[in-house]
Amino acid sequence: MKGSESSTPCTLDECKGDAARSGAVGNSLSEQPSHSWREERVTFRNARGQQLVGALVDTGSQDAAILCHGMYDNKTAHFHPEMAQTLAARGLSSLRFDFSGNGESEGEFKYGNTKAEAEDMRAAVLFLKSRNKQTIVLTGHSKSGSGVICYAAKYGDVPKIASISGRFDNQAGIKERFGDDIFERLERQGAVEAEGQIPFTLTREDMQDRLALDMQAEAKAIPSQGGDHCYRGPEHRKELIEKIMDFIF
Repeated sequence: MKGSESSTPCTLDECKGDAARSGAVGNSLSEQPSHSWREERVTFRNARGQQLVGALVDTGSQDAAILCHGMYDNKTAHFHPEMAQTLAARGLSSLRFDFSGNGESEGEFKYGNTKAEAEDMRAAVLFLKSRNKQTIVLTGHSKSGSGVICYAAKYGDVPKIASISGRFDNQAGIKERFGDDIFERLERQGAVEAEGQIPFTLTREDMQDRLALDMQAEAKAIPSQGGDHCYRGPEHRKELIEKIMDFIF
């Protein structure tokens, strides 16, 4: 795996057609001033020595955002590429990356490892620092919506944190995903094979790790009427990205 690969630099006007075809922010991109930017494939290592793979959209700005994906996802999932383009339109660089065990990154997929993923976020912050960039906003979707809060609680060095559809009650949804008898099976067997988008081994320790995570913290929630968990509808996606832009800028 190469350490870094760059794509051909382009302006936002050149990429606008692709963004529109992806379902995107529509005319909101054309309303922004055009900035030259490029997307570069990058790699860096977390504290556990695992190589993480990311996509750095570099506008030349010193400030940058880190955009984190949810469970079973990767750096290209859902609205993240579109959000990176919208940030680039406003002149802000951004980094999207695959958590360990996801996408192109090294490691084994784990359930309930939210604090470990917060350490992957730390590695991303330090990587940007090595590129002379300061992380000014950290966003997390779904599972990583909890991770960004864990990051802020431990490090407190990123001024703006956005939790998008983040988990709060970590006991909710478990039986719906794994079956009503999941706790009995884990107690009896110690581990079960879980099926889904990414088949993996669910251990008793992984489950305890999730259940032990207390997300009781003050947070501001902005409701999106009718939007689903991943903001698949174009109007809800547009609203989400606009709210994040308002929050950042």
